[in-house]
Amino acid sequence: MNFTVAMLCTLSGLLFALFSDVGSSFHVDWLLFGLYFHIDFIGKIFLIFSSLVWLMSALYSHGSITVHQKRYWFWFVVTFIGNYGLILSYDAVGFYLFFSLMSLAAFGLVVHSQTEEATHAAFVYIKYAVIGEVVLFAAVLLSVKHYGGVHFDLFVTDVHPVALWLFLTGFGIKSGVLFLHHWLPLAHGNAPAAASAVLSGVMLKAGVLGLVRYLPFGQEVEVLGGMALCTLGVMGIYAGVYGIFKDQIKVVLAYSSISQMGYIITLLGVGLLEPGLWDAIAAAIVFFSLHHAINKSALFMLSGEVMKNGLLIHYKIVGSVFALSLIGVAYTSGSIAKQMLLAPLSESSLLFLLLGPSMIVTALLMFRVYWLSRQIHQKTFVRTQALYILYPMALLSLLLFLLV
Repeated sequence: MNFTVAMLCTLSGLLFALFSDVGSSFHVDWLLFGLYFHIDFIGKIFLIFSSLVWLMSALYSHGSITVHQKRYWFWFVVTFIGNYGLILSYDAVGFYLFFSLMSLAAFGLVVHSQTEEATHAAFVYIKYAVIGEVVLFAAVLLSVKHYGGVHFDLFVTDVHPVALWLFLTGFGIKSGVLFLHHWLPLAHGNAPAAASAVLSGVMLKAGVLGLVRYLPFGQEVEVLGGMALCTLGVMGIYAGVYGIFKDQIKVVLAYSSISQMGYIITLLGVGLLEPGLWDAIAAAIVFFSLHHAINKSALFMLSGEVMKNGLLIHYKIVGSVFALSLIGVAYTSGSIAKQMLLAPLSESSLLFLLLGPSMIVTALLMFRVYWLSRQIHQKTFVRTQALYILYPMALLSLLLFLLV
């Protein structure tokens, strides 16, 4: 594997995502029970922003990964295939297989530098990943038996009660849900910046998509599951403030991801409690995921440059766009995302009250990142290739506000 293969894969994935039609389907009958691939609206948006972030990460990796390159590109491509395949999959077995491929292959990205810290982080990550896969395998078996098939179109009535909690646990690990998140700061903090970008920007959303696919959102009320997700989501948003006590830029950004994912987890909880609000919730989740994927992945790539070169003027410019957007300042994609997020929550005065001041958490974390960046000695001569990636991503972040 090399950079050329990675570019062909990610660029092909992005082109397919852009030009494929919503409603397209195709089957692979000769494998296992037969795999079914389908593109719905949610899947198309996930394909677009996921393949875009993978493409930007590949471009950034080309200049930043200087050791063990063949091994890095192998795991990079395999993880990408798993991520892309799970988004396309529209049956329980296919989704699980690609999800497992993505989760396990990402070990190679986390451990890449092979330092003592990276090795420790990778083995913590793989322990959580394996536990998650075992839990999900049991949940898939129970669900397939319960519904009498593997097609997601069957997963629209009441979910098996044990499978519900297994899905919440397994996908909760991948989504960085509070109390299941301990792998996340370690993995994001020790993986190469380009790998951290896809880990946070894209792979966390795979757990969200898994919950959307397997649980009967918009169909059945699940009180206990919904209350659990709402509680853990709100707690996760505010627990992210723990990151302001950390001294590594990427670890602070990891806690920011935990906090940001708390919004989506809360929305999913409301979706289980209020099926009638699901259309508005689904739209909010899709846009919030798109917004977060672009801005957070770019911040992780930017952090790699800042840690090497210091906080140069160009880094301040693009970093301000990404940081202000994540905070949700007016006239950014984050402001639109927060409006879409709060609209379904207006039915619940308690949740609306709890989430109102939550942007303060992100603001504190972004200020902590800025403060740590200022402590790094500035180099006088740096490579500027990364700016050809970061400036377009900053422009795209701004355009998201104008397109909605």
